[in-house]
Parts: sequence; structure tokens; C-alpha cells
Amino acid sequence: MMAHDTPLPIGWRVSAAFLHSSLTWRVNTRAEPTMIQSQSLQLTKIFLSSTIWAHGHHHGAPFAFGRQHYSYEVARRKFATALHHLGLEIHDVPRPEIYAAPVSRQFLSGNCCHLIFKPTEWIRLLKGVKNIACVAWEFDRLTAPTRGSSHPFKDMRRMLMLPDEVWTPCEFTRQVFQANGIRNVYRIPAPISVPSAPVPIQFPEIPPDLDRVSWINLRVGFGRYRDLNRSVPSRPYRLSDIILDYYQGRQPQIFVSVLNPHDLRKNLTSLIGGFLEFHAENPNSLLLLKLIVDNTSDRLDNVLTGNSATPTSDFIYTISSTIAFNKTTERQNLALTYSPGFTFYRPTGALNVIDQSVVFNFRFRLSPHQLIKANENFQQGGSSFSPSSYSGGGGSSNTGVLAPFSNTLTNAANAEYSIQFSPTDMLGVSGSFYNLHYPNLSDVPGLYDSDEQGGAAFYSHRISGSQYLGSTYRYSRIRSYPQDAHSEIETQTHTFYLFYTFYPKPGLSFSVSGGPQVFNSEYSLPGSTTAQTPTSTGNSWSPGATASMSWQESHTNFTARYTHSTSAGGGLLGTFDSNTASALVRWRASRNWTLGTSVDYSILKSVTPLPFFSTNLGGHTLAGIATVDHPFNTHFGVLFEYDRLHQSYAGVPVLLSSPDSNREMVSVYWQLARPLGR
Repeated sequence: MMAHDTPLPIGWRVSAAFLHSSLTWRVNTRAEPTMIQSQSLQLTKIFLSSTIWAHGHHHGAPFAFGRQHYSYEVARRKFATALHHLGLEIHDVPRPEIYAAPVSRQFLSGNCCHLIFKPTEWIRLLKGVKNIACVAWEFDRLTAPTRGSSHPFKDMRRMLMLPDEVWTPCEFTRQVFQANGIRNVYRIPAPISVPSAPVPIQFPEIPPDLDRVSWINLRVGFGRYRDLNRSVPSRPYRLSDIILDYYQGRQPQIFVSVLNPHDLRKNLTSLIGGFLEFHAENPNSLLLLKLIVDNTSDRLDNVLTGNSATPTSDFIYTISSTIAFNKTTERQNLALTYSPGFTFYRPTGALNVIDQSVVFNFRFRLSPHQLIKANENFQQGGSSFSPSSYSGGGGSSNTGVLAPFSNTLTNAANAEYSIQFSPTDMLGVSGSFYNLHYPNLSDVPGLYDSDEQGGAAFYSHRISGSQYLGSTYRYSRIRSYPQDAHSEIETQTHTFYLFYTFYPKPGLSFSVSGGPQVFNSEYSLPGSTTAQTPTSTGNSWSPGATASMSWQESHTNFTARYTHSTSAGGGLLGTFDSNTASALVRWRASRNWTLGTSVDYSILKSVTPLPFFSTNLGGHTLAGIATVDHPFNTHFGVLFEYDRLHQSYAGVPVLLSSPDSNREMVSVYWQLARPLGR
């Protein structure tokens, strides 16, 4: 069941004792005494600080349920309401750290207090007063700076040692903090409202507030529970009516959860799946869900599945430039291209992003029969609609997904050595590296950083003037970094292919390859406080195949490619059986008009289900691009482009919320090339 509409109760009283006796008139005998309770001074001022966007709309977005760290603002409001009813003087200080100069603290005294409602990395002290951090934490260990990062704000223990006291709403968190050496930790629940007079209720053990809420039957399932309660009408119920209609008047065991369905830490899919398995053995149980979302216009089904019913439109302005350097000698060629730019979105300025790319190519001929090649491609930005833009280098199998409006960094590098030891035979070895990084993981919930290292060896034999036969072996080590899931995932693949290439005439070629792929994935479960041996899925194998063709004439180019392989998801977690197909055609209709179009389609199916995801990850991508290029002369021209992107992947909120994207673009370009020397 889900909350439909919750009226705010009135008549606040404080149910937990906090601060000293002059501040609380009704004391819960189970509350813990704090440092301030033991003081005999009368508090004169209380300062409250929460996340900057939470209040004071002049310095950030207004408060909205479901936004990052919204629960801290909810707790601040509860404390503020309780303190106000106690007649205390309250001041909001969103930025307490700015009051550093002595002149700014002249109105403060030792009997003032500062309550901080922020996550640990945002804790800032107000000098000259008692500082108390009100912190919530769900895990059994504290976070520490990651490798390569020494920023003190990332050290959770250090930040919790700064204030005079730490208040936490539950006993579990208090014990975790104390076990890590945090001093002066107290269990102080947030104040709650109680009615001024008892309200009669049919089921005395159920809190009155729950029966005043209208609940809607959950009819949208997840994963293997996709057809959950399809036959039950989805209309509002009072809790007492639910008990009478579905539990024959016997009060069930009730579980209540309040969460943002798009917050991966809450794992709504596993929550519902776990309850249904519990309910199968304990039918006298009921789950109530209060979903907090930053959206009030979508239908309930869209909120649960992550689909938005209201598309948004933006004008996109891109300013870019390209600087290229190319040097060629008898034995080597060096080419370097740098393209910086900036993309503006209006009215959604939060999507503004820096675009830049660096492409490096190097070829060096050691002898008439030996060649060294190296290349690197670095890209930053969020404006690409083409899956090939994010593919790995050096034969990477990282097909992946796209986050077209989120800042993404990719770096692909490859080096190869080849030797032709006879007129018809060639050998070669290569090494490659690919890295995918999302600078702001909160912008791409459900996607994760990853990298790939690998090596390959190949042999090629020319059968005739137009036919080639050979073999390739490739090893890949692919790692994902699911920071929100607190786990590690590594996939290793061994691929052995035989390939055949045929050139029936100049400008036309066909190529096929195939062979077995052996893969193994290892993962460590989240939440463990001790080191453990990663869990392995064991060695598995599947067939792999690739087919491609290329046709090039004086005015027309056409290429097509199909690949079936086992690979990592390029932003998704785990190992996937992937099928990808792509086609590209360009036609030079006249001297000053060139038309082009490309289509990419891919399907990913998970072959290693992860135990901490009840829904198997996977889905499909369909992308299309159409262009019309009209150069006026060798230096100046205009480009018209239309892009269409559709992505559907289970368990990836950022893609569920925006599965379809369209872009119409007009680009005006100018280029100038000059030789730098002889």
C-alpha cells in the first residue's frame, strides 16, 4: 500500500528530551541526558543550519521532498517547530562558517547552541557556541577517503569529531559511532506531534496518523513481481478499512517505509521483493510505503517505474573550436587534434557542460616490415547521441549505455606492434585501456564508473590477392565501481576468434569472425565489515561472432556491422550477453550537398545476476542520426542534424526517467588550414 495524501497534524509536543531541563517541559524518561542538560544556564538563542537549498530561496533551489538530503531539512523543521512551541528564540544560519571574525560573534554567548542538520561532509561549525551535529547513518561502518583522495571533508570520523556532541535518531547508529571512537554520541529522536486529545480508533495498536492517511493498493510490480495485484482496484483506502477487507478485522504485522523511489540506497525493488517472500510465509503482514518524490504531476505508475509523463524541451547552444596538428616524415606520422567547447541549455541551465576532446595518433615504421601504432581518444561532455562515441578502444567489448545530458568522461588508448615476416603472413600484438567516469554520480543514478585493460595477439595469412584468413586471441579485465552499492565487480574474458576477409572488388569488402568466449565475474557483497573472499560466478562460455561489410564509391559510402559477444555493460553492473548492429550511409548528392544517416541498435541481457539486485539488469538501445552538410566553400559551411535516442533498461533510474531524447541542430562552421613548415 502507498500513502495517497497526508494532512499535517497540529498540536506539537516534544516526545524526546533534548537540551537541558529549561528547554523541555515534557520529558520522555527513556531519553538520554546530554552535555547541555547538565548546565544550569538558560539558553538564549538556538541556531539551526541545514542544507543551503532547504530554506531561503534566494541562494538555491527551494525545498522539495525527494531531493538529495531532503530528510535533514525535514528533521530541522520538526526541531524548529518544537523549539518554537517552547518559546525559544530561533535563528536559521545556512552558512555558519562565514561568521569567523570576532565582530560577527559579538551577540553570541556561552549559553547559545547551534544544531547542525547536514550529512557529515557538510558539517560546518559556528564559532563561539556549543555545536551539535544531528546525523543519520544506516550502515555499520564509516566511510573513509578513497584512494587518491585526501580531502578532509571525506573523512567521516574526522568530521564527526569536530562538534561538541553528536545526536542520532536510533540506537544502532549511536553504537556504530561509539565503536569508531566518536565521543559524546547520544540517541535523540526527532520531535513528533501528538494530538491534544486522544482520538478513538478501531485498532488501538495502530498509530492514529496512519489511519488518517489514504493508501492506494500497489499494482505495479518489479522484476519477477511484475504482475503484482493487477486484479485489485487501485483506489484510496483507510488503514482500518484495509484491515477489515483484507485481514478479516485481525490486526496484521505492519511494516512502514518512507523513501525516495529513485534513491538507489533505498533499493525499492529488493524491499518489495523481500516483503513478498516474507509475506508468503507470514500472510498476516502488511507493507506501507510512503514515496517521497520531487514530482507532483506524474501518475503513480510513472513514479514507481521511473517514467516521466511530462517531456521537457530546451534550446541548446554550443560554442566549439578545433585545433589540429599533423606532421609526416618518411618513417613516421604524428597527428594531434584538440576540440574545446561549451554547451548551454536554456532554460535548464543545470545541464550546461564543458565539451572537449583530444585525439592522438602516432605511426612509426621501424623497418620496411615492422610497424608501431599508438592512438588515444579522450572525450568530456554530455552532448553525444551515438553509442559509438563511448565504445572502448583497441577492440573493447564495452558496448554500454548513454547518458546524453550528463557530464561523462571517456578515455580510450591502444598500442600495437606488427611484423610482416613473409609476403603473405603477418603477426601482431596490442594492448589497450578504456576508462568511463561520471564526475557526478548523483546525476546518473543506476550507472557506475568502469575501466578495462586488455591485450591481444593476431595472425593474418593472405590466401590470395583478395582473401585473408587469420586468428585473434584477446584478454580483457573489466572492473565496475558501484560506490552506492558498496561492492566490487570484476569481469575477465578470454576470446579466441577465427576471421576471414574477402575483397571481391576495389571499394567492397566482407568480413566474418567467430569463436568461443570464456568469462568469469567476481563480486563482493555490500555491507560487510570484514574482508571477505569475493564471490565468483564460475567460468562460463558462449559463442561470439562478428560480421561486417563496407562499400565505397566516388559519391557513396555504406558500412554495416553485427556483433554477438559477452561483455561488460559500460556503465551497468555485471556481465552481459550483447547483440549490437549498426549501419551508416553517406551520399554526396552534389558538389555542395552531402547527406548522411546512421542507425545503432543493441540488446544487453545479464548472464550473471547479482544478489543485491532483485531485478536482472539489461535492456536495449536504439539510436539514429541524420545529417545534411552544405559547405559554401572550402572554409565555410552549415550542418543540419537530427538525433533520436531511445533506451530502455531495468533498474536504471536515470534511463527510466528519460528513455527518449530528440535533438534538432543547426551548426555553422569555419575552418582554416595552413602548413607550418616543409
